[in-house]
Amino acid sequence: MKALRDNSKLGKLLLFTFSAYLIYQTLVLVAITFEGLLIHRIINGKEYDEYEVEFSDTIISIINYGDYLFVFSASIIFICWMYRAYKNVAELNKLIQFTPTLAIWGWIIPFANFFIPYQIMKEMNMEFTKVLI
Repeated sequence: MKALRDNSKLGKLLLFTFSAYLIYQTLVLVAITFEGLLIHRIINGKEYDEYEVEFSDTIISIINYGDYLFVFSASIIFICWMYRAYKNVAELNKLIQFTPTLAIWGWIIPFANFFIPYQIMKEMNMEFTKVLI
């Protein structure tokens, strides 16, 4: 039996990414609130500057790109973590249901991504529970 590969660095990186995303979403909430106040002022016929509108649109565009970046990076990190964890399960038990590479492709294949990742996580949970008990 090969030694199990350490997966803690990817796990910590994933937790850091999710934590940074939560902080980022707090900033998004502030930006959207200010945009809502600007829209409210425009609707009520109060004064507004063209610069404010352009700045608000620019901030919202940056926010959208930031969301894409966070979701894409967190997805890649999570899939890498899941692959390594499932590969460790394969080292513990040679009779696994799927191949470790399917832990990656299971997220990409249309319609299969609804059940393969769930089955893999379920199997990982059962195998690691056996080891820990």
